[in-house]
Amino acid sequence: MANKPENYYDNISSGYEELHKEEQEKKLAIIKKALQGKIKKSSRLLDVGCGTGITSDFDCVVFGADPAMKLLQRSVSKPMKKPDFPVCAEAEHLPFKDWIFDVVISVTALQNFHDVGKGLDEMKRVGKKDCVFALSFLKRSGKKWVILKEIKERFEIKDEVEEEKDIILICK
Repeated sequence: MANKPENYYDNISSGYEELHKEEQEKKLAIIKKALQGKIKKSSRLLDVGCGTGITSDFDCVVFGADPAMKLLQRSVSKPMKKPDFPVCAEAEHLPFKDWIFDVVISVTALQNFHDVGKGLDEMKRVGKKDCVFALSFLKRSGKKWVILKEIKERFEIKDEVEEEKDIILICK
């Protein structure tokens, strides 16, 4: 299907970083500051919608999931090789065991999920009991109110930052 988000991202994969690197790095800096002290070298972090790995730049063990294979291929060809363990998967069907991640992030991806609630349920399923979640989405998304409702039903929001393009929520 031509209208699937992963097809769009596969099609723009060669220019993805040129288009989005700077804005994604700004969001990553906000998230890193919010998660300061919560991530150790031994932490296991899952980046849902990791793309080329721009948002996977953490000093811990990083797993990534993205449905766009061409973006993932670009992530493993970079010198940093983040995420450490990328998999081609949709958020609604994460191929991980229950309760294995200390931190789960999803940067500017929630609006692309086919089923926001199911994707959030999967992210919650793979997070440990004390997992911290950093979730962001485009504040101009037509799904904004659905996304906020779905997050509030599943998580306790600890912090909210309105960035230039995104709403960033730190949750438990």
